[in-house]
Amino acid sequence: MKEFLFTKEDYAGFCENKESLVQQWAYKQLIKFYPNSETTYKYTKKFIQPKMIKKIERMKYLIMTYLRENWKLIDSDFLFGLVEGKTEISFEMQAHILRALAQKGKQKNKIVNLLLQIDGRQTNVNTFLVVIEALEILQTDEAYAMLRYFDKDLSSPFPFMESYMNALISYKDEKDINLILETLTKKQEKFDQEKVISEFNTLFKAEEFSNLFMNFWQQQPLEDSLETLKYYYPQNKGVERLNSFLGAELCSLHQNNQYFDFIFRLAEKIMAELNQRYNFSEKLELDNFDLEFLNKEKEKLREEDYWLLYLLNFILDNKKTIQQHFSVRFFSLELVVMLLVVLEDNNYQKMIRKSKEDQDYLWQQITLDRENLPAALVELFLESGDVFEDRIIKHLKNNRYAASISRMLEYLIEINSVKAVPTIIELVDEKQSDLVCEDAVKALEKIDGYSFETLTAGLEAGDSTTHIFVSSGLEQFATNQAAGKTIEYWENGILDFHEMFVLTLQEIGSKVGYDYLVVEEIQNLPEYLLETLIILGTIHGEEKDRLEVYKAELTDQKAARKDNGLFDFFNQSAGGDFNSADENDEYSRNNEGTIIRTEEKVGRNDPCPCGSGKKYKKCCGR
Repeated sequence: MKEFLFTKEDYAGFCENKESLVQQWAYKQLIKFYPNSETTYKYTKKFIQPKMIKKIERMKYLIMTYLRENWKLIDSDFLFGLVEGKTEISFEMQAHILRALAQKGKQKNKIVNLLLQIDGRQTNVNTFLVVIEALEILQTDEAYAMLRYFDKDLSSPFPFMESYMNALISYKDEKDINLILETLTKKQEKFDQEKVISEFNTLFKAEEFSNLFMNFWQQQPLEDSLETLKYYYPQNKGVERLNSFLGAELCSLHQNNQYFDFIFRLAEKIMAELNQRYNFSEKLELDNFDLEFLNKEKEKLREEDYWLLYLLNFILDNKKTIQQHFSVRFFSLELVVMLLVVLEDNNYQKMIRKSKEDQDYLWQQITLDRENLPAALVELFLESGDVFEDRIIKHLKNNRYAASISRMLEYLIEINSVKAVPTIIELVDEKQSDLVCEDAVKALEKIDGYSFETLTAGLEAGDSTTHIFVSSGLEQFATNQAAGKTIEYWENGILDFHEMFVLTLQEIGSKVGYDYLVVEEIQNLPEYLLETLIILGTIHGEEKDRLEVYKAELTDQKAARKDNGLFDFFNQSAGGDFNSADENDEYSRNNEGTIIRTEEKVGRNDPCPCGSGKKYKKCCGR
């Protein structure tokens, strides 16, 4: 641990301060620097109680983030103690704790029993979604039984039904698959059919391509989509072969809206490829392709190929329904995704089996031009120790925009690779995607032991994107030196966003930062600056009268903001039995069923209140 201005005991003392902003700040430092310490557990237990969450602004989101991002580090017994003991916590927070335990993968039946104790009649939609997510992670018979108990025939009125369907799809029960597809065709007005169909791509490891076409492909011509694919996956074998197959003639069919002709041509190609892959008892062709054929040949098929053909059969058998109730263009692009993964020809079961025996083979598979690989394969990679460290650093230097970057960074976090830090910083620039930049910064936050000079040298050598993202690394150094450097960067224009500058100083916690921010005239100062002055002034012993002036101005500004009615940001329809018993003053429903914020502000990096699991800035805060 680096030499900081404050010790763990200092932060614990600040957690006892009467000022709620200081308590919130101190707890955030504990979960950042000491995520698995007894001191952090002590204050988590204190702050997780509803009366404390209601009192302290944003504390709920700090705890939710802590559980979501640090579940590997947090002690299982501590988490079980929270939901089994006498600590009074809300149903929503119980759900988040049990989700973290589900990810840890131990005592799964015990987790299900505890999930059963969450009263569905007294939970909000957000809580329900987290419960569904936990049940999807568990993948046990008991978890499945609880999941199916919620809705036997997909007729419940609760919102976000697509999330429930997606959880069911993950269990790969054919009765559920049939029911979902049938429901989509008969009650198409109730669901986002395209979103649910896209979830089927997880069954044959094509979700990342599906995400691409959901974001880009439906808004651009097929030829441009192929260029997008080549840009994102320059070394992917399936992309290369797909580009060769989809020549001018097929692109012309698609351009002229002859989608079913296009679909049949791609279906024939998929079947031809699989006929070469398998020795079927009779050749697979459009004329004989049905579920009877599929079930007869099931034992020969890889699991991914079976589910791909299962969905293909649905598309081909429901031409009339698709024409009437779905987007045929959407399904034409779905066939592109299917063909891509068939041409890619990844045998995941073989990959996992051979990777257990041969590290060089594991390296070949883990560097495939793919963002998503089977969890079992990635786990083998993460558990392999530091044998790949040098290879990964070299790989990142030579493949700065590779699809494999995320899991490479995860590995470097796992082994706490200090020597990889300069390379990680170099990943962040204006040509890089925001997602990679965020993953790189997350790695910088998690890796401990690198020098302050390493961080600042990389930051100063970078461009404006580097400055925006990597400057958050300054927050990992709670030192006067870091505060002084932050001020220098502000004055020299390396940091040019005032809120980011102030909040960086707040995170560092130095009196150097406080002294720089202090001004005589406080009227109309931004709220974030007033809050920072209160926090830093309190922990560094500012006179009480001066602190009261800051607090009064902050109270006046919040009151004015509330009067302006700027809090309606989150729309969601009311959902049956999901009432507001678990909601506090932070959110309430108006007469139309819309959830509105009535008190506190959600931070951009906090979990989104909609329950999606994404950060607010990546979801409802866009």
